[in-house]
Amino acid sequence: MGAMHTATAWLGVLLLASSAIADPSDRWLEPGAGVRRTITCDPAATGLPGDDVAVVTFYSGGLAAAGGKDVRVFALSAEPRLVPHRVIVEGPGDRLRIAFATPRGVRRYHVYYGNPKANAPAEPLNIRRGLLYEVRAAEASTVSKVSDIQRAFSRAKRQGAAFVDNIFFGFNPFGPSEGYVSHFVGYLNVKRPGRYRIATTSDDCSFVLIDDKLVVTWGGTHGAVADARHNAPVMLGKGLHKLEYWHGQGGGGTVAEAAWLVPGEKRYHVIPKEAFAAVAFAALETIQMKGQRVSPDFVASRAGESFHDNFYPIRMAFENLSIPDKAPNIRYLWQFGDGQTSREKSPSHVYLRHGTYKVRLTVSWGPQKATVTNRVVVERNWWKQSMNTIEPLKTYARQVAAYDCAKLDATALMHAVDMFMRTRHAAAQLKALETLIFKTGNVPERDMWTRAGELADLYGRKKRFDDAVKAYRRAETGVKSVRLKAASAIAAGRVFLDDLRRVAEADREFRRALKDYAKASRSVLRDAHIGLGDVACKRGDTEAAMAAYRDAEKISVGGLASKNPTLRISSLARYVEEYIRTKDFESAEQFIGIWYREFPSHRVSGQVPIMEARLHFARKRYDRVIEVAGDLVGVNRNSPFAPEALFLSAEAALNLDRRDAARQALAQIVDDYPEFHRHKEAADLLLKLGGPVAEPGAP
Repeated sequence: MGAMHTATAWLGVLLLASSAIADPSDRWLEPGAGVRRTITCDPAATGLPGDDVAVVTFYSGGLAAAGGKDVRVFALSAEPRLVPHRVIVEGPGDRLRIAFATPRGVRRYHVYYGNPKANAPAEPLNIRRGLLYEVRAAEASTVSKVSDIQRAFSRAKRQGAAFVDNIFFGFNPFGPSEGYVSHFVGYLNVKRPGRYRIATTSDDCSFVLIDDKLVVTWGGTHGAVADARHNAPVMLGKGLHKLEYWHGQGGGGTVAEAAWLVPGEKRYHVIPKEAFAAVAFAALETIQMKGQRVSPDFVASRAGESFHDNFYPIRMAFENLSIPDKAPNIRYLWQFGDGQTSREKSPSHVYLRHGTYKVRLTVSWGPQKATVTNRVVVERNWWKQSMNTIEPLKTYARQVAAYDCAKLDATALMHAVDMFMRTRHAAAQLKALETLIFKTGNVPERDMWTRAGELADLYGRKKRFDDAVKAYRRAETGVKSVRLKAASAIAAGRVFLDDLRRVAEADREFRRALKDYAKASRSVLRDAHIGLGDVACKRGDTEAAMAAYRDAEKISVGGLASKNPTLRISSLARYVEEYIRTKDFESAEQFIGIWYREFPSHRVSGQVPIMEARLHFARKRYDRVIEVAGDLVGVNRNSPFAPEALFLSAEAALNLDRRDAARQALAQIVDDYPEFHRHKEAADLLLKLGGPVAEPGAP
């Protein structure tokens, strides 16, 4: 009984859906077509000569023939009839924009396509309404004759076309705002006959024709003017008059503006929307695939954009127009073409790379299932580029953080990494970087090296130093450049030495870089020599350290360090001292790193280690203070900076409640550095702490 009830309910749903999508004409009017759309509009009903016109834009799912030659439009009057139409533009992607005639009083229409055997209509619609704007990529900014710009236009590749309100543009709405030709064709509905004056201002050449007669010429390359000096009179009778405006744009500023002086008025105005014969815009209602109960359909639009690192991630909105619409248990699966999916009805999606994507929508309803795929172009919304509306990057980052990183390509992943870094989303940044470095192919060499360094840095913040070494190992195997291979080995060596304190492994990495990558650039190999010197310092081997540093310093770093080292050292010291004083610790650390690299032997002399110890003390990194002081005294106990380093070490030890370590440092000052200016202070403090630490086994 339950199974019979379920089957009956399912049949009822099918019947309801079938009646919901039934066509008013109850006939498939174009037998060879596979797709039928129902659209509606409120016709303009201008009463002017020629057909009134409406425009509709939709995605064809790749089912329309090239150029839209199989498109047919029927007016659903009492007796449906074929009406003339014209394909305004095909693309980008699978988008079609068509204009069609609208008989008086008819609101509903069927658009048929999906017939590969169809021929183009013999007589396309003769459009005598509105203002149609078309742009093609061409260089014609220097021409002085309208015939020259027309010739360039006829040979150029179309960028886009649409009906617009007026000729008042400071950008190209279909692409980059340089190197293009604009052609406006409009039909003025003149209600006040008389003597008009038509004017143009433009950046680079422009020409105005009225009723196919040239009225205003302003040829050649030039900037725009803020007045109507380029004008001419024209007599316009009541009714329709054709207006053409040609504009060639080179580089620099972009301006295309047509204005008029109406009889009886004293000021020029941009020719308004109301001056042109009206055009209606149709809305998409339903779609039906021939022979199918489930007909998937959607439209895509650019809903927004954000910005980071000279890149605009694009948010696309997908409106689901599938039939049936409100049936129970209907399911949707979106595949956005970048490896990401959604099961929402009408989702939005952030794209991390501009381009053309095959977006697929699968609709499942009981045993019925159907799919539509549209090629969707993802790029900036050129119509809104002058509005400078940028959506919050954090909102985009939250959505992208849920993506399956393994299915993004290298370019998209790198944009995701930058997005997460800018929004301080460390967990998502780490996930994206790990995927990029360890799982993604075709990562450009330079990016492999740079991004591996970013990943190693994130690992370092989490004390995952062995993983940081793995990141540099992956970079070394993932690049072909000898220079980058050497740099990767050296970077791994620095992690072993500075973070893991595994001196022997660090030594091996630096020596391997010098041996295996001897043909790398000298500046990179300089860092390997410095690494070997630092290893020797850790071991307290002064002679080996100085030998390695001398090898490094034989390789010039250029700049002031080579031309006037005394002045450079003085400058570095002042920078570091000032940054520590003002608590700009990151800058101080950066300049200490520069100092070590330009003058590595100063690690032995002590001038840089004492600065480093002061910095760590100011940052309350007391363990690092003790380590730096110990390394300096270990490699050069005669350094003039050794007693100060030991005093800082004692104070750091007290802050860590390590009294014995403090007593040992103070005792060394008292015994070995009697001329130190804080010698008495060290002795008094040592006494206060209980005197020197007793030697093991002493009574």
